[in-house]
Order: sequence, then C-alpha cells, then structure tokens
Amino acid sequence: MGNKKPGISSSIQTERRRLLIDATISAISEHGLPKLTLAKIAAIAGLSAGSVNFHFASKEALLLETLTELAREFEQRILNALESAGPSPAKKLLAMFEASLDPNITEPRKTAVWFAFTSEARSRADYQRICGDQDQKIFAITLQLCDEIIHQGNKQGQMNPRAMANAVQGLIDEIWEEILYAGEGYDRENARFMYLAFLASVFPWAFELPCSQVDEAQRRRRADGDRDAILLCQRDAGTAEHIAETGQSLDAGAPRGDREARHAGAVLSERGRVHHPPQVRLRHPGAPPAR
Repeated sequence: MGNKKPGISSSIQTERRRLLIDATISAISEHGLPKLTLAKIAAIAGLSAGSVNFHFASKEALLLETLTELAREFEQRILNALESAGPSPAKKLLAMFEASLDPNITEPRKTAVWFAFTSEARSRADYQRICGDQDQKIFAITLQLCDEIIHQGNKQGQMNPRAMANAVQGLIDEIWEEILYAGEGYDRENARFMYLAFLASVFPWAFELPCSQVDEAQRRRRADGDRDAILLCQRDAGTAEHIAETGQSLDAGAPRGDREARHAGAVLSERGRVHHPPQVRLRHPGAPPAR
C-alpha cells in the first residue's frame, strides 16, 4: 500500500485503491494490457483520471499492485484450503484442486488477467518475479503432496513425484485456460469430474473413481426401483397375512363368484407371498397386431 495522502482518511484511501484494482482487472479483461489506459480504468471505477495518480504513482505501479493482489489472494486461498483439509496428503491435494477452481479466484476476468500478465512476464522481470515466485511455491506444495501419496501406496520405484506434480499443475492450467475461453458458462461440475477421474487414475489407492452424471442418474433410478420393490413386497406380505387370517371366514359367507374371483386375483404361496396373475394388456382396435 502507498503512503497516506493528506486530506483524505485512511479507510477511504484503502477503499478507493481496492476499487481501482478491481477496475484494472475489468479493464485488462476487456481491453488487454497493450490497450490499457488510466482513463479506461478510471471510467470503470467511476473516478476521475487524476484520482488514479493520487493513489498510485503511475500506471505501472497500479498494474504491479493488481498482479500482487491477485497472487496474494490465490496463495491465501490455497493455504486456507490446505489447513482445512487435515493431515491427509490426498485430502490436501484434492483441496488444492477445489481451491484452484474457486469461482472467486477463477472468475473469467481474473483468469484473463493472469494470462495477460503471464504472456508479458518473459520480457518483464517484475511480472516474472511475481508470477514465478507463486508458481514455485504452489509447485513445491504439490510436489510434496504427490511424494507423500506415492509413499503411502509404496510406489516409489514405479512413479516419479515430480512428473506427477507437473501433471497435476498442467491439468489445473488447462482448466484455467478453458475457463478463460468459456467465460461464465464454464461447466465446473464437468471439470470437477475430470480432475477426480485423473486423481483416481494415477493414485487409485488414495482416490475413488467418480461416477459420471449418466451413471449417477442410472444409480438413482435403480435405487428408486429397489425402494418401490421393497414397498411392494411389504404391501404384499401384509395382504398375504390378512388373507391367511380372514380368507376362510370371508369365503364362507361370500357368493361363489366372489370367492373364485378373489382366489384368481391373489394366490397365496407356501411362503405367504401373494402372487398376482400376469396382467393382460388390451390392444387398441386401431393398433397393429403384436409380434
């Protein structure tokens, strides 16, 4: 943060700096770095162009503060997720994926800004320092977690933790790129299925393969069918018990036609279940004959 300016409270300064940083994110996302001007940033923020220089020494100072703020936000989100995940390396690695897909972190504006700064980092030592430092921190954490998971599965001689860490980070980068091009319509649930399937494929002793949406729908239908079958069996069992207890007395006083109809509609087996005769489906006069 810059020094406190005279004639304006610290809280207002902080709020306006935050407003200008958010406006810079929107302006970069909309216009790109090459066409970015302080006037465009000020217009989005609803402030005068002169007020930008009041809070930041130059456009470059504002850009550096914007990139630093984004890096700080992302790193803190990752660290919070790791802390909440507990001691399990598998849960921590999964938490890293979840944090990397946090909508507040990967909203299309911010992913556009990340890619804009990354593309400029090769020729800018200051951008390269900020982006590179964060990449190294996140990769070091990913490498450690992959190494711990590999040791848990006793796969030290079969898997290379650095290769796995590169694969993990590569998948996250690919997801971010998809978010950049898809925008607000990006399917995050599909992305979650993809990285869960990836983790289960490379670390099957630590992660379970997720069910696809189709599989989940089929599973629910089967569960509903099983529940209906149980209810039907319970109903039939109750009917059977009722018939066993009252059938004889009912038959005694009922006309012969009713008794025959009742016996034809529900035949009691030795186990006490009611077996209904197969239903006869009537064909509509205009329908073709059944084959």
